[in-house]
Amino acid sequence: MLRIDWVDAQTSGGPGWVDADDMQQWAYDKCVIVTTIGFVLHEGENFISLTDAIQHDGSAGGSVHTIPKEMIRTVHELGIIMETEDDDNPTA
Repeated sequence: MLRIDWVDAQTSGGPGWVDADDMQQWAYDKCVIVTTIGFVLHEGENFISLTDAIQHDGSAGGSVHTIPKEMIRTVHELGIIMETEDDDNPTA
């Protein structure tokens, strides 16, 4: 389980033509820092992939977030927080 703080790329404007003054204004907008917390699915040489949810048996999960390492500012290890058995719900 990791918490990753990373710089997000951004897009401004819509599907049509954009006024040159608006383009210049958006060109100076700063990128934002984003925090993603999740279960590590894969860590490669160039990226880390996390999911925000996973079933206890590992058969399915939620959204996958793949973050290029060049965009990562900090990584905080949160440890293992998921148990493999569910004692409170034996039918799960």
